[in-house]
Amino acid sequence: MLRWKCGRCNLTWIYPVNRCSHCKGPIGKDRTDKAKIIGITRVSIPSLMHPLVPYNVMLLEDEHGNRMPRKTMKDYRIGDEFVEEKAKTQGAVSIVRFKYDMDDAVEHALNLINFEVSVGQKILIKPSIIFAAYPYQAVNTNPKILESLIKFLLSRKIKPEDVTVAEQSPFGVDTGEAAAKAGILKVCSQYNVNVVDMAKKGFEERRADGAPFMVSSELAGKDVIINLPVMKTHSQWGVAGAMENIIRVADNSTQKRIHSNNPGEMLAKLNRTVKCITLGDATIGMKGSGPLIGGEPAFLNMVLASNDPVAIDRVFCEIGFFEVPEYINAAGKIGLGESDMDRIEVVGNEVDAVRYPLSPAGSDPSPHSGVRVIDGMAWSGDYVAMYGVLGRLANIQTKGVSVAIGGALDRKNLEGAKKIVALGDAAVERLKELGVKTLLGIKGSPPDMVESISLLNKVLESNGQKNVNIIDRVKSKIASRIAGMG
Repeated sequence: MLRWKCGRCNLTWIYPVNRCSHCKGPIGKDRTDKAKIIGITRVSIPSLMHPLVPYNVMLLEDEHGNRMPRKTMKDYRIGDEFVEEKAKTQGAVSIVRFKYDMDDAVEHALNLINFEVSVGQKILIKPSIIFAAYPYQAVNTNPKILESLIKFLLSRKIKPEDVTVAEQSPFGVDTGEAAAKAGILKVCSQYNVNVVDMAKKGFEERRADGAPFMVSSELAGKDVIINLPVMKTHSQWGVAGAMENIIRVADNSTQKRIHSNNPGEMLAKLNRTVKCITLGDATIGMKGSGPLIGGEPAFLNMVLASNDPVAIDRVFCEIGFFEVPEYINAAGKIGLGESDMDRIEVVGNEVDAVRYPLSPAGSDPSPHSGVRVIDGMAWSGDYVAMYGVLGRLANIQTKGVSVAIGGALDRKNLEGAKKIVALGDAAVERLKELGVKTLLGIKGSPPDMVESISLLNKVLESNGQKNVNIIDRVKSKIASRIAGMG
């Protein structure tokens, strides 16, 4: 229970205030983990935000007489003591739902899993910065939760120069520009912490279960790595959270290999090479057609934390009523973490008490309403290129054209597609192997943006009726060169 309390006259509020309305004195925070149940009511009628019934709403009272309602799926009686206990297992997941104070939510979530840092430790924070989008769109890590985490570390006497915020945006996305638009750079500048684009640093080999992975050398020498992903939907992975966010510590060749061969198992093995704690950003979160700007903000108002990346992703699936993705089960099988919900300890808010059905991501990530995208688990460079190209051509009215990306294409997911454009080397080569006729093949890994726009523009304007000839290709190459000179 969190209260705002006047230091002079001891008046309390259940919401944040700057000054005491009675004596104008300073306000502090007061949190207690014990309370007495002085009232309880049972709810048996489901609602949009509370679909699981029956549930109970308790009225809690702490030792100072402060009162607060709380939802629970458990059965209590008036007079019982309610205690919010800390985690007893290393792989526990904490869930903290908040209304006003994100700083307190972050601190409370970390305290519940017994997370501690020591003076002099070097800390690396790995946020999710994948696209140039505003904070309210929930594409990237919320800058407010990053700020709360940095403030938490500084309050534990960690020096700003010992904190590094490091990310590598997908190929084709400028990490600095995306971080600036997301509000991440402003926070880092405000607190004088280090900012690193891992794409501009070196990579070193690490191995897991016999598989080699080239990961950022920036991870070496860090005492604590804090994974700070947005908890959201993803058209390829189902959900993106702790495990998916680690893929961008690897170099591009490693990322391509992960996407091309047993992606779920390879992602799990990559996560073996990076020991970290995860602070899950569900402050807004995303539902629908994630992971980019086609998704919708979910407004979850939650913070999750765990030492187990598999468990925290599994808990998020449970919260959103999502089907459990294959990569989470694969990670559980190789022993990376716990994927069995019945074996995961949850502290803080109860899972069933915060569950809310979120719309999943579909398999078609197209930003163009008239173009179907057939995704053969394309690596992020091809995926972002597709999104950028079709997004720029979204004003063209067309129908019947499909764009294929990635190398894991098969006849089943190509079913019904007749006018196909292969975008990227992986799709071009795979469709050639399958003997599938295409309107156009645009090579590159990723394909050139300007060239792709020029060629696809002709295809879409004609609804796939006009073929691209050698003159069109030459023109597109020239346009790309001119754009590069600019």
